[in-house]
Amino acid sequence: MGRHCEFMLPPPPLLPAGSSLPPPYSSTWYRLSIIGVPSSTAYMVTYDYLLRQVMPVVIPFPSVVPLAAGVLARSIVSSVVSPLELIRTNLQSTPSLPNTPHTLKSVLSSLEGLVRAHGVRHLWRGLGPTLWRDVPFSGIYWASYEGMKRNLEKGGRSGPSLAFVCGATSGTAAALLTSPFDVLKTRRQSLVMSTPGQRTSVLPLLRQIVRTEGVSALFAGLGPRIAKIAPACGIMISCYEVCDSLPFSPPHIIRQLISILVSGYRTHANKK
Repeated sequence: MGRHCEFMLPPPPLLPAGSSLPPPYSSTWYRLSIIGVPSSTAYMVTYDYLLRQVMPVVIPFPSVVPLAAGVLARSIVSSVVSPLELIRTNLQSTPSLPNTPHTLKSVLSSLEGLVRAHGVRHLWRGLGPTLWRDVPFSGIYWASYEGMKRNLEKGGRSGPSLAFVCGATSGTAAALLTSPFDVLKTRRQSLVMSTPGQRTSVLPLLRQIVRTEGVSALFAGLGPRIAKIAPACGIMISCYEVCDSLPFSPPHIIRQLISILVSGYRTHANKK
């Protein structure tokens, strides 16, 4: 799913009967569950910087710049936050009980155990399928959004309502085109959970689904997915556009900080 459109906090995990839910706003589980907020912010700022500063220099075709910036931004941010996502997944799948509470110490101990048992690379387990789904979504979404917004602005339209319409429409198109990737990721995760030793390569799994269930199975759950993504993308991008228009908005401040850091690095490299 297009995770950069999902700013809402995830619900608490389902727990066995008789156990209590983790206290909201105070538990380690909740504090880790909100990592989607800074990761989405980092993604938006990274995309914005690539779109304005980097990709126009590298790519001579303006229509391709948003697609390339979206793909690269999602790849970078997903790779960076992947270990945190693994921790959150482990916490959500393990109920918090009186004898095994979710504390920062227990999380760090669990993380240390994973690294000892499987190596550091295990912290990026599942990154591949996530990129399979989120990177195409990101590229399609931003290419569609920027192109649609540019064409409508030529007709004199502007403002948050324009951003909402373009964002919701682009999110719908991206969700439709990347639905097979979402289904493949979900099926692969199910196979890993049920049969840990089984190999779950993407292409053989794709052929099996098409052969046994038909092409329509690759679009299962498309309706609920679009119902969630379309308004989320519209709200997300319209809020970002409003914040970006403010003189001292966080996007402006972060953009200036990045420019200063990059300029300083270039000056230091030239002196060498």
